[in-house]
Amino acid sequence: MKKYLLIRIIFLLFILIVTIGVMFFALRWSMLRRMDVSAFDKTILILTQMRQYFEEILSSWNWGTARMGGEGAWATLMTKAPLSLRFTFAAVLFYTVFGILLGILAAVMRGSLVDSIIQTFVLIFSSIPAFIAVMLLILFFGYYLEWVFPVNPSIHLHGYWGWFKGMLIPTLAIAGLPLSRFIRLIRAEMIEAFTSDYVLLLRTKGLKRRQIISKHMIKDCLVPLFPEMLPMFIYTLISAFIIEMVYNVFGIAHWLFWSLFQTAPGGGYFVSIDLPSVLAIGAFYTAMTLVMALVFDIFQVVVDPRIRFDTKKTQS
Repeated sequence: MKKYLLIRIIFLLFILIVTIGVMFFALRWSMLRRMDVSAFDKTILILTQMRQYFEEILSSWNWGTARMGGEGAWATLMTKAPLSLRFTFAAVLFYTVFGILLGILAAVMRGSLVDSIIQTFVLIFSSIPAFIAVMLLILFFGYYLEWVFPVNPSIHLHGYWGWFKGMLIPTLAIAGLPLSRFIRLIRAEMIEAFTSDYVLLLRTKGLKRRQIISKHMIKDCLVPLFPEMLPMFIYTLISAFIIEMVYNVFGIAHWLFWSLFQTAPGGGYFVSIDLPSVLAIGAFYTAMTLVMALVFDIFQVVVDPRIRFDTKKTQS
């Protein structure tokens, strides 16, 4: 396991460096597209600047100065990251926990009214994009029922209850599709497991249904969930960006927008790339995605010891 983790960490660092390099080259090329030099000279110039930029990062962790605020790009990122990531990880926690619980409940109560309600919810939320869902939730819960704040939650975070009310709408909007996906997977796996040979064997040995579900079936049915976790996590990151813009949260998404565009004097926007800010944001989200991929792999081995890092063969 230690050897595998070391190899994976080296591989992750390699991917991260390559990603930053590709982003730097592509962005810098677009910024110098009107420069009247040959493509070869432009490439040499960009590669030289890239080498200097990596030297600054490795020597003093200097990612450059952000246009917004005039501070260091990495310092600005660390200021805005907690505001943005709370939506992401709140949604991940919500759809993971409730996806498993509701999937088990729907399978155990298959064919009942409860199962029909859960399946209706799955059908609705798997069909509505996050940016549509957040507007519907704002209108219904925020303005019609007046249960929660229909505006930026950071304005009204007074205590835990105020934090909960402010986070409810964006969390539900982001978690809708992954929650539906997890419920559907767990329900299907549980229903299939009920008719499997090992469950029939456990019944003949006298184990009660509750014991079979809690001690054997749940653990086995979680294994097919892990290949879906990374794609759903990436979807959650992207949805959180959209929700930030719709919900008017001044986090990373708002900062990225103003790092790519500026307001034109006559109205509208024009492209104006703030290279240090865009690179810092891209590197941060790439690193987080790679780390989460490794974490999901480790969790998968913990849940299913039959999977080994050396062979990487998954048996379900």
